[in-house]
Amino acid sequence: MVQSVIVILQVALGLGLVIFIHELGHFLAAKWAGVKVDRFSVGFPFPDFGPTAILAGTLGALIFSIFRSAPTGVVEKIWWTLGGTIVGTLAMFLGKWGSVRFFSDRDGTEYVLGFLPLGGYVKMLGQDDSDPSTLSNEELRQDPRSYTAQPVYKRMVIISAGVIMNVILAFVMFVFAFRSGVEYSPCVIQHVYAGSAAWNAGLLPGDEIVQIDDREMPKFVDLQTAAALSSPGESIRLMVQRAGQPDPIPLVVEAVRNQDELIARIGVTPTSTTRLQKANMIVDGMPAQKADPAFEGGDVIVAVNHQRIESFPDLQLILARDADKEVTITVERTVDSGEAREIDIQVPTAPVRSYGVHMTMGPVLGIQPDSVAEKGGLQKGDQITHVDGKSVGEQVAPVNLPSLFFQQSGKQVELGVLREGRPLSITLIPEERPGWGGLPTGPDQPVAIPGIGIIYHVLPEVTFVDPESDAASKGLKKGDRLSAFRLLNQPQMEMQDISGATKGAWGYIATRILQQNADNIEFVFQEKGTVQLDSALDKKYFLPIRGMLMEPLLRDLQTDNVLEAFQWGARETWDKLVQVYLTVRGMVVGQISVKAVSGPVGIIRAAGHGASRGFGEFLTLLGMISANLAVINFFPIPVLDGGHMVFLIWELFLGKPPSEKVLVVANYLGLLLIAGLMVGVLYLDLFVHKLIEM
Repeated sequence: MVQSVIVILQVALGLGLVIFIHELGHFLAAKWAGVKVDRFSVGFPFPDFGPTAILAGTLGALIFSIFRSAPTGVVEKIWWTLGGTIVGTLAMFLGKWGSVRFFSDRDGTEYVLGFLPLGGYVKMLGQDDSDPSTLSNEELRQDPRSYTAQPVYKRMVIISAGVIMNVILAFVMFVFAFRSGVEYSPCVIQHVYAGSAAWNAGLLPGDEIVQIDDREMPKFVDLQTAAALSSPGESIRLMVQRAGQPDPIPLVVEAVRNQDELIARIGVTPTSTTRLQKANMIVDGMPAQKADPAFEGGDVIVAVNHQRIESFPDLQLILARDADKEVTITVERTVDSGEAREIDIQVPTAPVRSYGVHMTMGPVLGIQPDSVAEKGGLQKGDQITHVDGKSVGEQVAPVNLPSLFFQQSGKQVELGVLREGRPLSITLIPEERPGWGGLPTGPDQPVAIPGIGIIYHVLPEVTFVDPESDAASKGLKKGDRLSAFRLLNQPQMEMQDISGATKGAWGYIATRILQQNADNIEFVFQEKGTVQLDSALDKKYFLPIRGMLMEPLLRDLQTDNVLEAFQWGARETWDKLVQVYLTVRGMVVGQISVKAVSGPVGIIRAAGHGASRGFGEFLTLLGMISANLAVINFFPIPVLDGGHMVFLIWELFLGKPPSEKVLVVANYLGLLLIAGLMVGVLYLDLFVHKLIEM
């Protein structure tokens, strides 16, 4: 509780500092220009709600405790309500005082402390956003100390000073962050989605991207940003360090935004460590739940079957090799005395569940560059009919091919192929790449065979029914077509309609079955209607994963000296300024969905997350917010600094300011636009991103 209060105070003060520094820039520039500043307020006056604040706080907290996503008991509801009453009472008293006036200087400027810690404001003579007529008031223009009496260049300095101060603040925040140290996710790849831009470019699990375009030492977020902010058709140049290769490999990838995604991506995920998560470290129903002795949060896996491991790819490979065996996993655990001990844990196998139906394999959709398949002569459009003489579809389920090829790593495999109706025989030697990484995570994704580098769809049409299975007893037969499914061991799961998905939806269904260890499923077939099927364990194929969830790989970035911190700070500041512009451009050209934008709730939540992760991460986030505020505030929208700058440019070239009518109409349009944007992003926060529930 105390930690939460500290985080809330950090967020309030941090966001307030960003706005305060902006207003301080206007204040200092106005003083330099000789403009009379009527008031400089740190914070805003707290609104006076009177006794209504107590009622609103009490009822608001009670309603929130009733309808919040996490269930609460009676005692918790009482505490929530009492807390709301206390907050409401405090708000009432703060509203009565509003703000405190400290003193006035010899120029007549009032220095005020407002009780609403959301930045501050500057009130100058002759400049009032709420009354644009002051800008065209002739009487005020005659006063040498008014804003409007100053030369255009001085007013430009005053208007731009807030933005300049935000840029300076961003730079200072980044310098302090990199000097104190920040954690970041490096560009080490754990998973490459089948058929994605990264897959087509030739990226592999375990690769580390050491350069993105001209940027060296990139973070994973830099890769995400480069993809999201790229123009359609724009290439991203990568330098990739691959295990076993002495020098980095140059690759070129083009980010793609799919219809169901908010931003463009290349289709990779960052890697994990060998340390288990501190909480929720085991997947329900997976073998790790039956481990003896049990795993504990924070355990570090150091060996599997007494083979020492150094990284997550090592762990994946050994588990895949011994998928059909019970394994001994050695963990390093810190006991109560603080001593680190190694403990051997026995973990059983995870046989694949079979439902007695094999679906139809589609033709080869794509071939990875420089892969075994490409070198062996396999082509896009080829239909694989046999593997080592076994019929694909009848004797071998298409979704099991990734595991089958992994089992044959380093051995000759003979494929029977139909190419434009002609039968061919192609011999390949698969590489040792775990097959589990080739299964799709979405209904539109194909299945991949990492060992040879091909992708294909598994069509939701029955091609074989095991005569001894539950499916046969329910009357399923070859040609039946699947249109929906539901995992019955997931009570909250609704029926998933796949009729509108691509032809390869069965690969995704098979993945869901494997991930959730589903023992019975409700299917909807176009010919048979709803059919509930029970599974049987298939002892020929096993899941290499055992259900342990690992922490992400993080590295520390701490500069050795102030000069290096300045270099990193300048680079990060420039990046963040450019990213705001590119984000807006991306939304205009359709590369970024407007739904990807966060509003005030999202900003506060992100700031809270940054504050909870450490001082360096919090400073980095404040630097990013300050840079964003600098750019957004200079957009040419009336009431923003950029809008004021447009009017000053008008005056500079035409020799006179816009008329009062133009100023009033422009200001009202600007206010309407800003209000609309605020309502829009708040709607996204509450009803699209659902950040309050989160």
